[in-house]
Amino acid sequence: MPFDNNVEDFVFDTALFDLNALTALDNIYKSLESVGSKSASVKFMITLQEEADLTALGYSKEQINKLKPLEAEDILKSGINAGPPIGRE
Repeated sequence: MPFDNNVEDFVFDTALFDLNALTALDNIYKSLESVGSKSASVKFMITLQEEADLTALGYSKEQINKLKPLEAEDILKSGINAGPPIGRE
């Protein structure tokens, strides 16, 4: 068998793969290697600090509760103040 559970003694027997498979595996390895420690993340909640900052910008608790976390983050990054409540001038 070409694969062994013991990583230190791992032997990759190229005779068991055709050239196209070896090239594909090599390309996959290189692309994974270039990724390094980069990772993706998804914001899933508005923190208490963000809530306080939004409140300071004039947003009500009701408005904040309707925001998606990424919307809140965008508002805070751009410093957009809450406008007057709809129906009031």
